[in-house]
Amino acid sequence: MYEALSFLMREHGNCPHCNSDLNGGSIWEHFYNEFTQGRGYWMDEDNKYIHGLWRILSHEEAELVADKVAESYGATREQGRWGRAIGLYDRELDRTVAFKCPDCGETWPR
Repeated sequence: MYEALSFLMREHGNCPHCNSDLNGGSIWEHFYNEFTQGRGYWMDEDNKYIHGLWRILSHEEAELVADKVAESYGATREQGRWGRAIGLYDRELDRTVAFKCPDCGETWPR
């Protein structure tokens, strides 16, 4: 258990300049909250949108839909966090070439 928790805590690492934690919030929890507060959307089995503006999901429904949405991000209820580092994109190379810390503003190569 401790090993898994340790992995989650360092998933995105720290800024190499100021050592700020670059882990954001839980991906699954984000979507669960979106659906229970009426702001999330997802398609059901019939490809019809379930949208919070029209329907706030029950906690049980929100858990199931959050599972589906989080899975599309490679996350589960237990793991998967948003990253806080800002990717710096080069259009000519068509890729992220560096990252920027949201706290200290320093950059480092990819």
